[in-house]
Amino acid sequence: AILHLGNVRFAAKGSESAVENVAELAKCARLFEVQEQMLARALTYRSISTGPAKRSSKINVPLDKQGAERARDALAKSVYERMFSWVIGVLNERLAVQTADLTLSMGLLDIFGFENFETNSFEQLVINYCNEKLHAFFNRHVFALEREQYAREGLPQISIDFVDNSACVALIESKPVGVLALLDEECHMPRGSEKGFVEKLRKHCASNAHFQLPRKGSRAADWQDEWSFNIEHYAGSINYDARNYLAKNRDDVPPAIVELLQQHSKNRFVVMALGASAAAHTIRGPGGGGGGGGGGGGGHASGVLRHASQTERPRKNTSERGGGIPGGNVRQRSRQLDTEQQQQQQQQQQQ
Repeated sequence: AILHLGNVRFAAKGSESAVENVAELAKCARLFEVQEQMLARALTYRSISTGPAKRSSKINVPLDKQGAERARDALAKSVYERMFSWVIGVLNERLAVQTADLTLSMGLLDIFGFENFETNSFEQLVINYCNEKLHAFFNRHVFALEREQYAREGLPQISIDFVDNSACVALIESKPVGVLALLDEECHMPRGSEKGFVEKLRKHCASNAHFQLPRKGSRAADWQDEWSFNIEHYAGSINYDARNYLAKNRDDVPPAIVELLQQHSKNRFVVMALGASAAAHTIRGPGGGGGGGGGGGGGHASGVLRHASQTERPRKNTSERGGGIPGGNVRQRSRQLDTEQQQQQQQQQQQ
């Protein structure tokens, strides 16, 4: 379903949009076990709540082509993340060995290698940040902790040179003026923009030796001064193009899509996967009400920062990712869905 969802294309109709290849949408609807027309409408419209909370009413506003594409991509990422978290939760539940003072769990790292392309966007920043964290973890456990162990045991110290990337990690993850923190802050601004994000980076991060302004000629002159910034990673300097960072960081899943899958899907796995925290990783729009956003919580950058910061801490028997389903609740939730389905069938028979 996720792969077919990525193949769905939209055609622009003025300020509105419509599904262009209906056959791919039909495959998605069949696999999600929802009605095709309902899925198409959820992807091309967003709901806005108006009026006070107790007497609010919903207005359906059509999405343009770019808005529909963002909704499609956000849904695919959200379902994949929750599916991945569910798998980790089940593995941890099956493999858990608990004693009075020990809880074991299994974590999987789904990551590409260090990336440096002609155009490096938000995805490359997050992937390279994870690689920086892994490099720092390696340095700490292979070099720093070994030196401390040698010192405690009174053994002669061995001089080993290694690249200390702690300053680069701090540049990306520090709060409140690290790269990810400033990106989240700009996402919450009523008129936040990528230009504003880059301006804040240049204002607050200029003192860090790993933050650099792009050299003249490294990119086309029409955008390099407004959109780009360089980070000196342990693997080399990389130029990042900040365009579309805010939209990618938000990853807003329209509430109408979540509601559709939760309430109308006949696939128990889909209902269970999306039932834990429907919009836990989206950012509310200004004012916390309408807009294309979902529920509360931090943005995607905050989630990356949270997961990466847990690298060196032992975790209890729960899913690796923050928005997933705890492994201990998998069976309980499945039994609950079985009970609800049986009750619905009994009510239908009585009617």
